[in-house]
Formats: sequence, C-alpha cells, structure tokens
Amino acid sequence: MFKNKLKKLRKDNGHTQEYMALQLNISRPTYTRYETGEREPDYLMLKQIAIFFNVSLDYLLDVTDTPTPLTAEIESNPESIREKTLKETIQSTDELSEESKADMLRQLSLVKLRDKSGLVETAAEFHVNPVET
Repeated sequence: MFKNKLKKLRKDNGHTQEYMALQLNISRPTYTRYETGEREPDYLMLKQIAIFFNVSLDYLLDVTDTPTPLTAEIESNPESIREKTLKETIQSTDELSEESKADMLRQLSLVKLRDKSGLVETAAEFHVNPVET
C-alpha cells in the first residue's frame, strides 16, 4: 500500500514527518495523513514524492516491489519523459490563477534568457517547490 511504502521510504532515509512536509511544501498534518492512509496525494504530489525519493511511481503505487530509480527511467528515454512532463505542465496551467500564469511566463522568459546567454545550469541546481492544493 502507498502509505506503507511512503513511511518505509521516509524512515529508511532517516527523515522526520516534519522534514518531509517541508520538502514537499505541505503541512505536517497533511503529510501524516498520507502515511496513515487518511488522505491520498494527488498526481502532482505523487510525482514530487517519487522525484524526492528517486523511485518510480509504480513502486509508490505498489504496482511493483522493486524501487526502480526514477533516474534510470529518465535515462532510458529522457526526451520522451521530458516532453511528457512539459506537456502535462502546460496542460495544468488552466488551474492556475492569472497571477500564477504571469509568474510562469516571467520564469520562462528568464530561462530563455539564460539559455541564450550560454549560462545553462544543470537540472540539479534547480528546485521546484510544489504548491499544496
């Protein structure tokens, strides 16, 4: 079950519930409810958890018992994964406020400028904070 996998991953990595809540940008009670099964995370939060622990969604959702690293999945087909993630992100903008959409456009402009200037940084240097829904 998801709740058991989440708790095991957290404990195996030596993290507290408070630490996990901070990393996922959610409240500690919300995180605790994920571990107790009182609440289930949405798709975007599942992706954030998978990225944080570097495991596949299949592992988190108990489809498999093998915690295949997410990076292995990405390395095997990076363009497909990036394209899918980009499309999902663009499609999800319908749910954003006008202010958030404007923020995204400003960020995209900054990324374009960075790429044009040749100051391309590695993905590991960027961190996206999920928004609690």
